Formats: sequence, structure tokens, C-alpha cells
Amino acid sequence: MTALRPTEQNVLLAMAILCALPWSLALLLLDFGHGFANQAGAVVCVGLVVNAALLWWCTAALRTRMLQREAPERRRHDP
Repeated sequence: MTALRPTEQNVLLAMAILCALPWSLALLLLDFGHGFANQAGAVVCVGLVVNAALLWWCTAALRTRMLQREAPERRRHDP
């Protein structure tokens, strides 16, 4: 039943994990040596900005979808 009607928190947790995974894996591709810390810092900063934007957009889309899904149910219960 949870898979058919996931809660907002479940969806946002999955999105947060999926958004962070590519940036974590990108750190593995960096060469160790001079400038590693600068490159890693740049990857982390870009990742945080992109993750924040994606999570904001996904949250807005999810809320819109859930409100649209609940609207017909509310109309059925109104006298």
C-alpha cells in the first residue's frame, strides 16, 4: 500500500538520496594531488546548489500533484 500511495516524506527522502549520489561518485573521479581540495570543494558546492534546486522543484511538483489528487476526494466528502 505504501508503494501505491507514498507519503511526501518518503518521496523527498528518495529524491535527496538520488540527488546526492552523483556528486558523491564524482568525488571518486578526482585525482589526488595538488588542488584536490579545491576541486572537491567546487564539486561539493555545485552539488549542494543543484540538489537544493532539484529538491525545491520536486517538492513543488509533489505538493501540486498531491493537492490535485486530494481535491476530488474533498469534493466527494463536502455536503
